[in-house]
Amino acid sequence: MKFTKNHYIASFLTTILLSSCLNTELMKEKSFFKDLSAYVEDFENEENFKRYWSDDSQNTKEIKYKLENNHIKLTTAKGTKERAKIKFNKTNLTFGTYEWRVYVPKMRLSENCSIGAFLYRDDKHELDFEIGSGNSKDRKEVAAKRNELLLFCTSQQSPYGSTIAKIKEENWCNLKLELSAGLKNNYLAKWYLNGDKVFELQLDYGRRFKFEALCSLENIHFIGDKPTSVENYTYFDSFKYKAFLK
Repeated sequence: MKFTKNHYIASFLTTILLSSCLNTELMKEKSFFKDLSAYVEDFENEENFKRYWSDDSQNTKEIKYKLENNHIKLTTAKGTKERAKIKFNKTNLTFGTYEWRVYVPKMRLSENCSIGAFLYRDDKHELDFEIGSGNSKDRKEVAAKRNELLLFCTSQQSPYGSTIAKIKEENWCNLKLELSAGLKNNYLAKWYLNGDKVFELQLDYGRRFKFEALCSLENIHFIGDKPTSVENYTYFDSFKYKAFLK
């Protein structure tokens, strides 16, 4: 087929139109997430999950999570450094409450696997719940029993602060992180386990630093003493977000 000048012009205009429509939809989506002030995820709907969540995994060759029986299941293979992570697609999180309901399975003692529920901006601005066996030193420090894992509540920097609570294996637990206005209107962070406050820390920064919210299962060296010898898993049953509006 011989293309005329008019064919090329029509093709060019069609491309511009399609690009404009795509950009408009992307702008609508960005605006939607920017203005979102409350959200509940129950991990029951595939379409909702694909819209509201993105893969943020590291060191994996395949997807390490799936919706299963109205939960999201995350796994990591034994002896690897896999870090399975999903990320809430709202990227401007500030003052508010963040809640995760997570299943705490049985884990091998002192192996490098951690369940994570956390807010992340960068390595200096990160607020974590991390659940794992812990290394032998940490377990001894809190006198953990065989059927207890360790819950680390941590601000990575600005300032650094951390505490350890004990948590029973083979149970569901509710984790809540609250960011309210503290000194100089900076974040005052509070960590709760099953409704009980376990840690509080005044941070050196405020809403200029905006977060992303994540769920994870990661084979990371600092949570134990040795590589994993079995496949690990966890389930998240829900994630809830509610902004403190001003």
